[in-house]
Amino acid sequence: MTHYRVVRGLVAFLAAVAALPLALILADSTFGMASVLVAPVLAASLVCTATAREPHRVWWFAFACSTAVWLLVLSPALELVVNGIAVSLQRLTQRGTISLSQRVIEPTALALIFIGPPIGAVVTGFGAGWLAQRTRRSPASERRWRFSVRELLVATLALCMFLALASGRIRVDHAKENERKVAFLTRFENSFGSSRVRLLSPPDITGGHRTLIPESGYMSFMPPGINEYRVTAPILKNNKRLWAVWAYTCNGKHDDMIYQFAYAESDTEEGLPPFLAKAYVNASWQMIDGAPK
Repeated sequence: MTHYRVVRGLVAFLAAVAALPLALILADSTFGMASVLVAPVLAASLVCTATAREPHRVWWFAFACSTAVWLLVLSPALELVVNGIAVSLQRLTQRGTISLSQRVIEPTALALIFIGPPIGAVVTGFGAGWLAQRTRRSPASERRWRFSVRELLVATLALCMFLALASGRIRVDHAKENERKVAFLTRFENSFGSSRVRLLSPPDITGGHRTLIPESGYMSFMPPGINEYRVTAPILKNNKRLWAVWAYTCNGKHDDMIYQFAYAESDTEEGLPPFLAKAYVNASWQMIDGAPK
């Protein structure tokens, strides 16, 4: 029995580790960085559900369902709430109402976003498992409800519905992101009305909202609603053919208002820098030759 538990625990741990790359994909797609540690917990609970002995299988199934709810709904909601509180504290600090350092606000918010969801998933999972085992009793005896093949089929159906819901949310999010990129690219192309700079071919745009931003050499995080775009194109400037890159950080909640910007140019496309350190600019929706007005 002890060896069985050790092997089962090791398999669940390996499943949690294997789910980390998927967790990073989910964080960058729809569910935000609050889901980074919840996805491994869900993977481990699914393994435990499949390998648990019959009296305890319903407990693990309830635990997995509770974790799935955290991944799909509660983790993104908690991230939005924590970011909203952090922004409010920053504004109160700027007005002089309270005195809190950004070095206190930001690490605290990140800790709550990362640690809060997995702790919440485990706590509510224990509660859901306890409730599931004690609310389904046989009238003739005090034995707990047996998780039979029929219930296992129901669990499989619930898992399929969860995967369908998750993939549907990811598709919808990607479609919205493509719409935002097309709209921003249209604004960019329409800004070239002067004779100083001319686009020689249609520009290429990459980016959108990403939670994890590793380009600067350390792991930084982007809150919900913030989009980053990188546009590259050949240009004609001062009768000289060049390659140029424009980098923007925009507030998606305000129609992609630009508040950070960087620009670089080179004789060749390969000479363009892979990463641009953007500077804060006055908030703007309009551009002139790609630069915020």
